[in-house]
Amino acid sequence: MRVISVNVNGVHNAIEQGLFDWLHTQNADVICLQDTRASVYEMEAPELQLHGYFCYACDAEQPNQGGVAIYTRLQPKAIITSLGFESADRYGRYIQADFDKVSIASVFMPSGHKGDEELNQKFKLMDDFGRYLDKQRRKR
Repeated sequence: MRVISVNVNGVHNAIEQGLFDWLHTQNADVICLQDTRASVYEMEAPELQLHGYFCYACDAEQPNQGGVAIYTRLQPKAIITSLGFESADRYGRYIQADFDKVSIASVFMPSGHKGDEELNQKFKLMDDFGRYLDKQRRKR
């Protein structure tokens, strides 16, 4: 399975700069996007659909911030967009596609370079996410 992960720094701008043209040349089975800065509703628009792929998205509570998406050729068995902790759920930082034998996630971590508050948010999310991964590992 070929997986590509890209921080797009705004999906609309990335498409204008040729993201979809490039993705079409990559022959990926799954494409994970971070920092889409688009709502779930916007991600459903025809211009944000990639021919031959299903599109799933998770957005942040605040418009034009964060957001993640997964494009996949195969329809997943399940899509998870909530981890049950605020550090991920409020900011549209996580989406997971579950297939028969593998789960693939698109995760958008805060950079932590804008000061102590953002750095603390990043560490909190990493701790929360680590606990989530430990639980997932025990399930498989």
